[in-house]
Amino acid sequence: MQITVKSAKVLKSGTSKSGEWELIGLTSEDGTNYTTFHKNAKNLTAGTIIDIGEPEIKEGKISFKEYKVVSEAPAPAGNGKSDSHQGMTPADWAEKDRVQRLSIESQVAFKGIMEAFSAGQLKPDSQYVKTALDWAMAHFKTSQSTTKPLPAVTKSKSDKVDADSSSLVFNNAGELKTACNKVLKMSVKQIENETQLFDLNTEKGRKDCWQAIVAVYGEKDEKGTTEAEDLFE
Repeated sequence: MQITVKSAKVLKSGTSKSGEWELIGLTSEDGTNYTTFHKNAKNLTAGTIIDIGEPEIKEGKISFKEYKVVSEAPAPAGNGKSDSHQGMTPADWAEKDRVQRLSIESQVAFKGIMEAFSAGQLKPDSQYVKTALDWAMAHFKTSQSTTKPLPAVTKSKSDKVDADSSSLVFNNAGELKTACNKVLKMSVKQIENETQLFDLNTEKGRKDCWQAIVAVYGEKDEKGTTEAEDLFE
């Protein structure tokens, strides 16, 4: 997948057992936000076209580990040189990015609907289901310039999620255990062992249990950061 860089900046930095690390935030010309731990990404300049391969999509956030520079940022106007890469103009690349963004957003929407069904948070006759499906299907019509934004299903009070919180809300113990299995790929035995220490009959107990489990079973990237730590812009 190729994107045209609009801006790049360091979102967060720190030190782990592996050494110093930086979380870099990239914004493409079509307005899509990406994150990566590749330190060199912070030096990318506006107009540079990079290939990020197949990005990872988690909880609506898009990230990548490696990238290759396809085309450097175009030289300033007035140098008499024609700016063209493999016959594609900047406008062509922008349109290509737009189509790819719509495809990614559609995948995220459909995945979110299925996860909500699995967790028992949606009913087949729910008005939200119809709205969400209509929104996702509209994104496949790439000839349209604008689409209607999808309302969040389980959004926390804060727009940012750090390592000590979660965007998931569980109404009962069953929903929490289902998430442990579907999201964190835990076995039945692991789930029973990890949840028995918490009171799952209370909202606080379920929240504390989920936070503790994510800290242990959340996916780790090459810098040792849990998935929960990556869920912010």
